Amino acid sequence: FPVTIGGEKQKTVTAKINQMQKDGAKYATQYGYSQKGIADGYEELVKRGYEGAQSIGSMKSLMQAARATGDDYSDVVRNTATALENFGLKTSDTASMMANTKTVTNQMAFAADMTATDFQSLGKAMEYVGSSAHQSGFSLSETASAIGILSNNGLEADKAGTGLRKVINSLQSPTKSAQGALAELGLSTQDFVDKSGKMKSMTDIFELLNQHTSKLSQSEQGSIFHALFGTTGQTAGSILAASASQLGELNEKVFIVTGK
Repeated sequence: FPVTIGGEKQKTVTAKINQMQKDGAKYATQYGYSQKGIADGYEELVKRGYEGAQSIGSMKSLMQAARATGDDYSDVVRNTATALENFGLKTSDTASMMANTKTVTNQMAFAADMTATDFQSLGKAMEYVGSSAHQSGFSLSETASAIGILSNNGLEADKAGTGLRKVINSLQSPTKSAQGALAELGLSTQDFVDKSGKMKSMTDIFELLNQHTSKLSQSEQGSIFHALFGTTGQTAGSILAASASQLGELNEKVFIVTGK
């Protein structure tokens, strides 16, 4: 029986290792990273279940992102890989992985550059909220933009991620208290979905909440958002509702970086 590594035959693995070594030497010269650091990046991807083609397809964009953001290369590898996986962008062929990795790194780097967060903190937030956002039909660009808006208002990294995750989960499966709060505003969960039953964009949802809460007193807003999103999501929900227009503007800019 042929020896396999990560699901690949030994002959295929050997060829791809040779390609990785060639790429490593080239990228070390081009981007100024050590070949050991680059090899560690490959190893991190392999540990996460990436096969040779997937790893090869990812590396150039990861190098470019690390140099552009000034973040540690290993952090960029880990955070980008997490986002790729959470948003269903991990594919089996080199060309698709190159395109998807470029999309993730460009959108995350741009969102970080345009807001108070950085690539590492945005990546940390994505660890908590990425999967929930994707399952709810929200795009990478609007999720990154929302995290950036939260960072502008003092909610960073894990706090931004857990807060936004709570908001998303509450929008889809509100508690009885949240349903009552929505009813007080003249809303229901049906107002957050389109005709096909899919969740509307974050911008549309938070703009709707803003329209129905902006004239309330600060105390009333606090009570409503606590009922809607609980202690964990209250601050995030309040920020995003008040910043709905900025969220939409930022998402347009982040999206247009790659058009995905």
